[in-house]
Amino acid sequence: MTKLKESLFSSGKLVAVNDKSYKLTENHLFKTPSGASALVSGRSTNGWIEWKNESGETLDSVYR
Repeated sequence: MTKLKESLFSSGKLVAVNDKSYKLTENHLFKTPSGASALVSGRSTNGWIEWKNESGETLDSVYR
């Protein structure tokens, strides 16, 4: 577990949803979309394609 994940868990800002994913209980600013996606999914991810808006559009298609 990363230091950030440990810190967020101990402060109650991050909770387990199931064995493989997590949920933030309050806002937290990440340096990259991939860092945020990896933290909540529990695996290495490309946040530019993992995060989607209500219409199903990826960050990559909207902001790049």
